Amino acid sequence: MRQALKDIKRKLKPSYSCLSGLVSSYAPRQEISAFKGWLRKYPGYVAALVLIVLAVWSTWKFLMVPEIKRVEYLRLQVRANSPLYEKKLEQKNQRLSAALSHLEANPQIETPDNHQSLIGPYAKMGWTYGTTENGLDQSSHKHAIVEIRNAMTPLKSERVKVTGEVAWYPLTLSKKVNEPGTFLWRVIEGEMDSSGQLRAKGSWGPYSVFTIYPSVTKRIEVTKKIRIGSYNVGQVELEGKSSTSKDSTTKNAREGLSCVEPSDGLSDDDTTVLCSVIDQMFKKDKYGTIDPVMARYSNIDDKLLDALKTGELDIALGNISSARYRRDKGFNFVEYAEPKPVLVTNDQKKSKADKIEAKDKICVVRGTVYKHVLEELIKTNQGRYNLVVCQNTFDAVDQLLKNDIQWFLMMGEQSWKDIEKPGLHRNETEIGLLASVPKNNEMEGDAFAMSDDSIYEEMCRVMKEMKGKLINNKVILEHVECRPRSR
Repeated sequence: MRQALKDIKRKLKPSYSCLSGLVSSYAPRQEISAFKGWLRKYPGYVAALVLIVLAVWSTWKFLMVPEIKRVEYLRLQVRANSPLYEKKLEQKNQRLSAALSHLEANPQIETPDNHQSLIGPYAKMGWTYGTTENGLDQSSHKHAIVEIRNAMTPLKSERVKVTGEVAWYPLTLSKKVNEPGTFLWRVIEGEMDSSGQLRAKGSWGPYSVFTIYPSVTKRIEVTKKIRIGSYNVGQVELEGKSSTSKDSTTKNAREGLSCVEPSDGLSDDDTTVLCSVIDQMFKKDKYGTIDPVMARYSNIDDKLLDALKTGELDIALGNISSARYRRDKGFNFVEYAEPKPVLVTNDQKKSKADKIEAKDKICVVRGTVYKHVLEELIKTNQGRYNLVVCQNTFDAVDQLLKNDIQWFLMMGEQSWKDIEKPGLHRNETEIGLLASVPKNNEMEGDAFAMSDDSIYEEMCRVMKEMKGKLINNKVILEHVECRPRSR
């Protein structure tokens, strides 16, 4: 019985296998047939789908794959070169640290400023050593060696041993600068050895460069420029800015004598005087074209005259008085106008007053001659005048309009024209405010100022020759006084 059942199963197995194979082969054929039918029914969708697939494939193959490869390449480059970059960065940090250390341990130039233009027979060279001890800067190193080279022959050098932190050029003080020249110089610390000889120690400081001229007239002749400082009430906001100059012989504006721009702050009268004097001093057939370069200042005593002394300027003008105390400081003046002080008030009644009340406050601008004059008056008239010092003319006008002050003493007719406005009144009675000024501090008229004797002597000569003469059908100078510096 069992054997019979096994035989029956064996016979049935092929039948099941055949049925399974029949079903599996029938299903794919049915799907393919359905797909073909769909293709025939929607050919447009099929075409669009094919195009989209092709576009995606093309974008990937031709755009994305190259970019991915490039990014991978850059990543590999960064990994490969990272140690090299780190090494270079470390080298730069080391060089920076060495440079900072060098600055602390070696001389730092103080004067003259790099590329400074100097006037005179000598050039003073100064430096300092900065060392830190207990958090404080200490000055040290009493001995030094200075090396200087002429820029025309830089391979040759002169050296001098000095004590302290100052040296002079020429290195031999019996000589003087007779010709203009540009020089490079540097300093190194010196140390006395056992034999008493001064030996170089450490490292040389950096080179600094300066140019020196024996006189202002020589610098003007060589550079073809005349550096002029001007003072005017409208110049506070323009302090230190140089103007665009024009040829001093240009004859097309301002009565044919316009060598500076109206924005330079000078009055018409000052402009005419300045350009006429430049034309007469520096004849074009001898000197060529000399270009004025204006620099504007709002403070005479503390800024403009200081710039003259250091050689930044050749001459200065514009409401500058040739007062005695200024000549005592070494400045020469050639006066071209009588003094014209103007007393301004904020009260119309005071414009006709014949005296200043004790309670009234009088303002003068810092750095002008009137500040000095009124200080002298206060010394000799204790309690008589109430002096206030204003920072500039605009400050004075503002205080007048606010009634913080009652009077403003200013210089010149042109200055009054510059500030004249409703609420301000000029005193018409010419109060004798300055009558008691000590004679040794007398106030003179408007003048050219200069510290160099050579240009002073030439300007004095030329302006005396111009006095009373017609220039371009006009008398430019009716008043000329030469006032040399105190000896």
